[in-house]
Amino acid sequence: MARLHPIYSGQSDRPAILFVHGLDGHWLETWRHDACSKDDCWPHWVGEETGCDIWSLEYDAALSGWLDQAMPLPDQGSQVMDLLASAPALKGKPLVFVTHSLGGILVKTALVYGAEEDRRFQHIVDHVLGVVFIATPHSGAQLATLARVIKYLLRINPPVGNLEHHDPHLRTLNRRYQTLVKERGIEGYVYAEKRGVKIGPRGFGGWLRRIEPTVMVVDPGSTDPSLPEIQPISLAEDHISICKPPDRQQQIHLSLCHVLKEKIIPLAGDRGMGTTGVGLKLLESGTAQENPAAHMPPGRLVGPDDNRLSPREGKVYGRKTQENDVLAFLKGSEPVKVVGGVAGVGKTEVCKAALKTWLHTSPRPVAYYVRVPDRARSADLVLQVGKAVGIENCESLAQLLGVIPVGLYYLDNLESVADDQEGRNALRDLAQKPGVRILASSRTRLDTIFGAPIEIKCLSAPDALALFRDLWPPTQTLPKDDELQAFVIGKLGGHALSLVLVARLGMCLSFDALRRRWDEEGAALACDGVEDDTRTSNLTFNLRLTAEVLAPTPGALSVWVLMALFEEGIPEAVLEEVERRGQWPTLARHRLAVHHLISKRGDRWFLPPPVARYARYAAVTEQDGFCWRKSRQPILDLFLVFAEKASSFDSSPETLKAKKWILEFFNTISIVIECELESNVQNKFWLNRMSYFLRDIYQQRIAVSPALLRKLADAGIQPANTLRSLGDLASRLGQVDKARSLYEKALGLSQQEQSGLGQANALKALGDLASRLGQVDKARSLYETALGLFQQEQHGLGQANTLHGLGDLASQLGQVDKARSLYEKALGLFQQEPNGLGQANTLKSLGALEYRLGQVDKARSLYEKAVDLYRIEQEPLGLAYSLTNLALCFEVLKNLSKRNQVLKAAFVASRDANNEIVQIYLKEAIPEMPGADVLYDSWLKGQSR
Repeated sequence: MARLHPIYSGQSDRPAILFVHGLDGHWLETWRHDACSKDDCWPHWVGEETGCDIWSLEYDAALSGWLDQAMPLPDQGSQVMDLLASAPALKGKPLVFVTHSLGGILVKTALVYGAEEDRRFQHIVDHVLGVVFIATPHSGAQLATLARVIKYLLRINPPVGNLEHHDPHLRTLNRRYQTLVKERGIEGYVYAEKRGVKIGPRGFGGWLRRIEPTVMVVDPGSTDPSLPEIQPISLAEDHISICKPPDRQQQIHLSLCHVLKEKIIPLAGDRGMGTTGVGLKLLESGTAQENPAAHMPPGRLVGPDDNRLSPREGKVYGRKTQENDVLAFLKGSEPVKVVGGVAGVGKTEVCKAALKTWLHTSPRPVAYYVRVPDRARSADLVLQVGKAVGIENCESLAQLLGVIPVGLYYLDNLESVADDQEGRNALRDLAQKPGVRILASSRTRLDTIFGAPIEIKCLSAPDALALFRDLWPPTQTLPKDDELQAFVIGKLGGHALSLVLVARLGMCLSFDALRRRWDEEGAALACDGVEDDTRTSNLTFNLRLTAEVLAPTPGALSVWVLMALFEEGIPEAVLEEVERRGQWPTLARHRLAVHHLISKRGDRWFLPPPVARYARYAAVTEQDGFCWRKSRQPILDLFLVFAEKASSFDSSPETLKAKKWILEFFNTISIVIECELESNVQNKFWLNRMSYFLRDIYQQRIAVSPALLRKLADAGIQPANTLRSLGDLASRLGQVDKARSLYEKALGLSQQEQSGLGQANALKALGDLASRLGQVDKARSLYETALGLFQQEQHGLGQANTLHGLGDLASQLGQVDKARSLYEKALGLFQQEPNGLGQANTLKSLGALEYRLGQVDKARSLYEKAVDLYRIEQEPLGLAYSLTNLALCFEVLKNLSKRNQVLKAAFVASRDANNEIVQIYLKEAIPEMPGADVLYDSWLKGQSR
């Protein structure tokens, strides 16, 4: 039976801290060193130094059948939640758990149970500020393996069995707990053991000495819970001693008290948690209080605690002068400031630190974080800034300048845009927009445009030594400062990222061995202070050394490469799927994290740009142990599956989700295609299939698709279709002559290939262009030729689209009956396919026809059907047009309440469509509806709040 033991009584306005023991543990003895008394040991010290109530949880965790049988984890989790809910002293208290071994799994189980399975305990979960894990096996423990070997002696209890490495229960629990942490904002901290337990009376019994002299109970890979921004802190202790500090000077005590006082306990005030039992009320007078961050644009920084501003290594080393220079800019009125320096020197860290301080000290600042992809150009910058402010698929700089909100924009990793003249022009135009200020980090100098940068140099000797010593494994010795300085400054040049990489190599190489490698191979590559096109030679060699160390770990280099493809971060779920397809163990990613190559923000994993650039280049050129051919297949297969589903014409939820997924990762798909094109052994089948499946997606990423399509065309991938897609993009941008030339080239290629379908598609596109220019006879001739070819090919969708085009021509000429007949034939074919978007477009056209004839109620019915289909298809452009026309119908029908309801929906759809033409169409329709202008102005004011 579980029970709580009071240990220390603290201040009433502070959280309660609950210590939870592990395997075969004891509520007090687990935490007490032999040199300490029962009323003066570690939990007491934590209470005295934090001012918090301290409790210890006792529960069944017997290791062997000689002790009381323990109940399975799920039952223990529900029992613990009931105990916490029933304790009067804990009512309404913010809670922090400090757990050891199995205790961490028990707490995770209890919190997931309370959040997902029993609503009675949700208020307990809401009050949890953080969980500290000490030697907790999040993905298995060697103890279970040992126990099975001697199971005839141990008679394993259910919790021990659940500790088996890669146990499905733990995997499921991990995923559910990760979701819980994300949703509830629960903080975490992790300590890991570095030594095996010496078997004997102090450990698990002298009779085990016959089997193995020491046991590493929880291996390093198992201690990582894969939570955002959390990396395990390794301590030179074993599984038992790690939670029994003999005095207050031990690292685990100092570290825990610091974490509690500086990071976790203050959250109680931030979240409005008191000690009255009600906590932060989300419901007031029957209505939920909205989280203001929930409706913020994706790039908007929510405050100084935004996880995008968290220091990569826990703190910023040195740089105080440069940080203050950036802060002075932020507090001033200067429109632009560039922070410069070589790759990996720490530009981003300085900018983040200054932003964090500024957001903390300035009243109501508005700031956006925009991470610019590698090899980006002007169009990519426009797209990324648009996404940051909540505009999907921003098509042009002019469009962006028309809607960009006032605020400070931090443009990280700007160099590729700065290398391009069009990109520099776009930056200048952005900076000249009233109310818009830009802070940028870039390797490329922009002195002639924005003046002298704030230059970030390599670290000073004291700061470089501090960084290196902090990251060097505590189990490995380092020389004294004079000797160490000769290496970190003389060899590594004080380069921040190089220092991090090399320090983490200490887990595999002694300092002397590392220094010998540098003397033998690195000296010739040492950076001379001048950077090449990609990064310093110094950094390249250190990345090469890291790759060499990681190469023996199955899948490590492949996972490194595939994560490098996701410049906007790879979600946990996508990474898990790639690992599954590649049959790569999670140990690969753990190794990358341990070497500080990757870090986690929210549910996504990120690599620093220099680390990602190196991996992609090394893989494509097959250097340093990387191999694109061996790494690519899981991601090629994954993207092909989604692209094929997204290309389907049905309107199923699966298809719509696939389209959304492909659009979200279109930048990554572009990078994968470019890597495949640069590879010595191209997968032509994949390139051709992928290009074909993306044929409609290109139009929804109009800013960045042209460059990719030109590369595909140059490589001879689907040449006719690629040229036609380029023509579609040119047509959409109003580049008529260019579009016609591209369509005619596509037609010529299709004729050479004797592709009837290709010819029909090109002729249909040329017909659309002629129709747009008012060349009715030419358009009709092109459409009729295309229709004949589509009929020969028995291509129903092509026939339907062409009949719709012919219907539009007849409507323009006032041939109402002919237009109606053509539209109805097209509608029937669209229904046979079935193609929801085609049906919606045709119903809209029929509605317009009936409205012109004065058949308003009939037009209303057609528009309502079109609106339903557009909503299913999630197509805001057609929806905005149809809703506007539907509102006009209700105006004529004198149904003002319905008119106003539809108008409000039209305002939203017009905003979501983010299309200037449809917005003009809506504004021109408003004067035809008395009072609609007042409604529109009121809606606009609500949007600006």
